[in-house]
Amino acid sequence: MILTTGSEYSAIAEIIRSHASVSDRYLPRQLAYAMISAMAHPSVTDMIMNRTMSLAMGSSATHVVESAFMDMRSLVAAAFPKCSEIGLNGFRNCEMLSELRMPRCESVGAHAFHGCVRLPGLSLRACVEVGSWAFCECGGLSYVALPMCATIGVGAFCSCTAITSIDLGSCAAIPQSAFYGCVSLLSVDMPSCSEIGASAFGFCSSLGFVSYSHCLSVGARAFHQCSSLLSIDLMRCVFVGSEALMGCSSLSYVSLPTCETLCDGAMVGCTGLGGVSMSKCLSVGARAFAGCPTMSMAYLPKCATIGPGAFAQCSMLMSLDLRTVRSVTVLGEQAFSGTPIGGQATATGEYGSVYVPSSLYTPFVTDPMWSSVSLRVVSV
Repeated sequence: MILTTGSEYSAIAEIIRSHASVSDRYLPRQLAYAMISAMAHPSVTDMIMNRTMSLAMGSSATHVVESAFMDMRSLVAAAFPKCSEIGLNGFRNCEMLSELRMPRCESVGAHAFHGCVRLPGLSLRACVEVGSWAFCECGGLSYVALPMCATIGVGAFCSCTAITSIDLGSCAAIPQSAFYGCVSLLSVDMPSCSEIGASAFGFCSSLGFVSYSHCLSVGARAFHQCSSLLSIDLMRCVFVGSEALMGCSSLSYVSLPTCETLCDGAMVGCTGLGGVSMSKCLSVGARAFAGCPTMSMAYLPKCATIGPGAFAQCSMLMSLDLRTVRSVTVLGEQAFSGTPIGGQATATGEYGSVYVPSSLYTPFVTDPMWSSVSLRVVSV
């Protein structure tokens, strides 16, 4: 029978204290509540306090209830060999927690380990679900192994500044801010991922390589200011959101063969970008490539719309390929401002060219939208 009354909570607490010599300071009422509510017959196998406390629960302990150990700043270790679920705020702000053993844990609730700054690593190989902000601000967390995890919540690992690697082999989607501010993160391999949410990897300034071969959509600011990103594999991606790769200054070349929509500012400020190939792209948003001074070519053979300022200040842009468009591409204002295509010669006096189908050469050069760059249009 599960006990529920306040007096029974206190009675259980007294029994635990008498066996473990743990004072009120280190065993608040919520601990007794957790033990009573989580299981019918809890068994405390070890509880030791020497200014800090370790906790090991017996074989009947299968759940950690909501806020069970929240704010227990003296807790240094927790072992729950048969625990399958950790509830909301379960270990939140357990600032001394440095050892965690839960080999059968399948679900981690929202904010469960939020602020556990000394937790050094995470290996929950049976876990299939991680809630929102579950490990947010775990500044000591250096690695994550969740190979069976299918779902992670918003901001799950946000601001885990020491984390260097991630194993989320079964995860189908990366939600908003999931790894935002993980400044030590070096690489990501999530072969099953089909969607990357807004700001998912924003300010991951050490991230050098990303492989998402099955990803279909990249959200707004997903890789914002990932200044070490050298290459990105998005071979199946069809949508890239606003400012998704903004400020990725080390990125030298981008191939998005299936991408159809590139939103506003998607690659603005990618100062190392040399070229882009998007053979199926239909729309390039406003300022999508603005401020990419080393960009020399853009292969956009089917592009129907180029937004205002799309290539502004791309001072080395020599070639824009539109050779298979079916009609005159809609061109926004100042799309080629400060480029060799727009009339600003390179240091060697060269100008760029826009390549269009021979059947559309006349419509292009006579269209008012293209009047400012008509001299750069070439039929192919």
